[in-house]
Amino acid sequence: MVSKAFQVAATVLALAVDIVSGQTCSEFRNVDFDGYDISTTNRANPTECCADCEITPNCKLYNWFDGVCYLKSAQGSSILLPGAVSGILGMASAPTTSKPIHSTCSILPDVDLDGGDIGATYQSDPANCCADCKSTLGCKAYNWFDGVCYLKNARGNSYPLPGAVSGLIATAQPTTLPPPPASTPKPTPTPTTVPIPVPTPKPTPAPTPVPTPNPTPKLTPVPTPAPKPTLVPTPSWDALTAAEKETFVSAIEIAMDRGLYQKFVLIHQEQMGNREAHGTCVFLFWHRKYLLGFENMLRSLGDQYKCLTLPYWDYVQNYATMQNTPQAQRCTSIETCSAIVTGLGGSTRGSVSRGSIFGYTFPSNRCVNQRPVNHMCTTPGSASCPKCTPRGNWANTAMISDMGIASVRQSVLGGSDILTVSRNIENSPHNILHNTLNGPMANAQISPVDPIFFMHHNTIDLLHTIYYHCKVESLNLSDLQQQNDLRSFQGCSTSNGETVGPTSSLRMRLVVSGQTIEVANDPLIGSFFKDLPTQYYKLTDARQLGYSFDIKGLLGDMYTTCGSSSSSTGGIESVQEVSHANVTIDHVVEPVVLAENQNVLAFEDAVLTQADSQGLTTDEAYLEVQKMNLLLQENCMPGSVADFTPEFKAEWHITGSSKSFALLQDIKSGTNPVRIEHWQDIC
Repeated sequence: MVSKAFQVAATVLALAVDIVSGQTCSEFRNVDFDGYDISTTNRANPTECCADCEITPNCKLYNWFDGVCYLKSAQGSSILLPGAVSGILGMASAPTTSKPIHSTCSILPDVDLDGGDIGATYQSDPANCCADCKSTLGCKAYNWFDGVCYLKNARGNSYPLPGAVSGLIATAQPTTLPPPPASTPKPTPTPTTVPIPVPTPKPTPAPTPVPTPNPTPKLTPVPTPAPKPTLVPTPSWDALTAAEKETFVSAIEIAMDRGLYQKFVLIHQEQMGNREAHGTCVFLFWHRKYLLGFENMLRSLGDQYKCLTLPYWDYVQNYATMQNTPQAQRCTSIETCSAIVTGLGGSTRGSVSRGSIFGYTFPSNRCVNQRPVNHMCTTPGSASCPKCTPRGNWANTAMISDMGIASVRQSVLGGSDILTVSRNIENSPHNILHNTLNGPMANAQISPVDPIFFMHHNTIDLLHTIYYHCKVESLNLSDLQQQNDLRSFQGCSTSNGETVGPTSSLRMRLVVSGQTIEVANDPLIGSFFKDLPTQYYKLTDARQLGYSFDIKGLLGDMYTTCGSSSSSTGGIESVQEVSHANVTIDHVVEPVVLAENQNVLAFEDAVLTQADSQGLTTDEAYLEVQKMNLLLQENCMPGSVADFTPEFKAEWHITGSSKSFALLQDIKSGTNPVRIEHWQDIC
């Protein structure tokens, strides 16, 4: 939900003078150096990898992970891998005289170190921080950011910080003796792929504030260094300021003008990838990576966008507001109830859609010519581009019950394994909202042509996040358990005739000049994906991918209570969950304060109380809440509870009905009536 892919190209400067053998290794925790494996050794302690590297021909560095030393001949890109320890071997030399030896610094771009700050200096060039650190008593590391060298007495942990440069002091000792020869047994050449780590494309941990530095003999410390920017947890569209909304809209426009946005439509349109991504067990996981790549792209557009987060569409809140507003003042359509719709151009301005967009026509829709969708062209800069995007008639389309918390809760918490929950969420709210919005959003191939696609899917990603928190997080699964526990990941067969499992390579491709290529190989957008996980199970926990959500209102209540009644938890409070293993960030949950949300919770608590008196379980009671909300939608709210259209079923290869429509038919037929006695009195 939305960050620049974390990539660190950690480059070690050559030592200025010769040094001896009997080498030591500069260690970097939670960092992996990708590729160039030449051998492996099994070691319980990562410090033992240094000696293995020293006696292995051509070994220059290593990565230790889960009891294995991966010995490497060269340094690839560096990426975040919680629990890993990487090391760079000190450079050996020929014999040397006992001349003075000076320290040099091992450099890590785009990384912050959280060791203790002891001082700071102003430097426009980060290369000058090394000398400042060497001349400061007790300085062992530094981080440069925005013109300031933050000097540190320890390295601490490594965290991604795009634009930063960190360095470690490495001191060589003089000698007059030649280095003893090292035995070099030839390792078994069985390169082992290091587990692909999780990058950090969303919020990065905030560097520690620099205290007022102590003066040093050679430097005048800066009393109050400039703070380092941090990425905030992903908010809803409604939580953005006017300036933040403008930044997001302008980013979409620039991406469309440069042809970057269109590439993401092509990814979704590629046939085999599309079949793998929909109607399968990996629906949630595939789209999570897709969103991360999209957010990385937006953040690459310039300095003003580097901290941009892809907002989610909180239609649960929009529905609650509509449902609990007096009829005379009640909004009556998706466009009037959801500010995000008008913020992205609405649906009322423009003319009838006559042209083709990515090979499809939408003659029954209006082609909206407002910001930002007036920048959409299948081919950017084309003279024939209509500079508009077809949309359904959202100004006359009612909110649907599937947007409400009663329905969403059943989809997210109504299953005991990830496959069941994925199918539930894909049916509702995912599919039914695509169906309801009509136009390109109802097209299974090119729905991302409308920017609202990405906010809708970020909400779906948030629902996956809530499920993981409530059903998986507390299990503290190991890497192997994450692959095999059915609550975390479950494999299946796709309509491509293939079986996908936890370690299957995620298929994400696009067609360029008639050739199908892997997205990582695309010259325009490949860099936004190349450091993202390629195996499905590594996309299970958003926090391990480096981003979090700011969750408010009824979605926040669901995250907090996980399906128990609000009253049984003693009320809703502001919550920031305690971090778990290998996690340094967490989601932020804000308290329920709006009257409409309190009304919803009071109604649900009343139903749960009555259900308990009748001997129903909590799960059974929440199903009754959903039934009652369906009847309220059908009889008291704008619109009605509808099924997928026949065209939508054919387009999306759906054989059944929407969950809400099917349940309403069962209620009406008496197959599954409301079981709460005198339920109308509660309403």
